[in-house]
Amino acid sequence: MMMNGWFLAAGALLAAAFFVHVFSGNRFYSAARPDAATAPSGAYEAWLMGRCGVQMISVDLFLCAAFLLLLGTGVLPRNFALELLLLLVFGGWCVFWLVSLLCEKAGGRHYLRLCHWALFLVLFGLVLACSGSPTPPLRNRLCRTCPSRPRPAPAGCGCRGRRCGNCGRV
Repeated sequence: MMMNGWFLAAGALLAAAFFVHVFSGNRFYSAARPDAATAPSGAYEAWLMGRCGVQMISVDLFLCAAFLLLLGTGVLPRNFALELLLLLVFGGWCVFWLVSLLCEKAGGRHYLRLCHWALFLVLFGLVLACSGSPTPPLRNRLCRTCPSRPRPAPAGCGCRGRRCGNCGRV
């Protein structure tokens, strides 16, 4: 099994961001809760919709971290479509975060205080760096007899990588 440090670093960063988001973000967002009785019409509903959106983002962060860690440890094989999806997600998050700050005419200190875009840019860079590295070829196919991940065939066995390393079948 081949480890990939780029994916592991991105997955660890995102796992940390997930926990910060769940605990600190939840506390931060709860402090902005308007009183439903005294707030202007629609303010509480807008806050509640944002609150639900924050929880949906938690799922995104968790799943992206899990997939990056699974790719990094080699449990999941390299997959162009998954890597492209992750690149588009992180790149999209970065661009939309910056565009949102720009549209709201946020001052420079808000770009630094709300620097989530920098994390997304780093994640984009880590996955992009990994995408440029070639995937080592598989030395064997999955065996129908043993559905677990097969081990490579022993060197010099003459099977040219077609023999299952678990059960020995061709």
